[in-house]
Amino acid sequence: MPVGKSIPIVVVAVLVLGGCKKEKEQEPEELTIVVEADRSKIARQEAELRERFEQLRAEREKLRRDREKLLAGLKGKMGRE
Repeated sequence: MPVGKSIPIVVVAVLVLGGCKKEKEQEPEELTIVVEADRSKIARQEAELRERFEQLRAEREKLRRDREKLLAGLKGKMGRE
């Protein structure tokens, strides 16, 4: 192969390899963005779960107090009879 024809082939090969390298460098950035989005989503879900947990705990406490009142009222009626 004459030297004059091999130079363009080498130039094309270098350009192709250079283009492939850029794609590989971009992949971790995209991956990082996805991971950060997942972390913020998980943090938001955790906050929602904590809020729901507190609501359920308050509701449970209210139900416990209501039950005590009902039982006290029932005992009072039973004592009067």
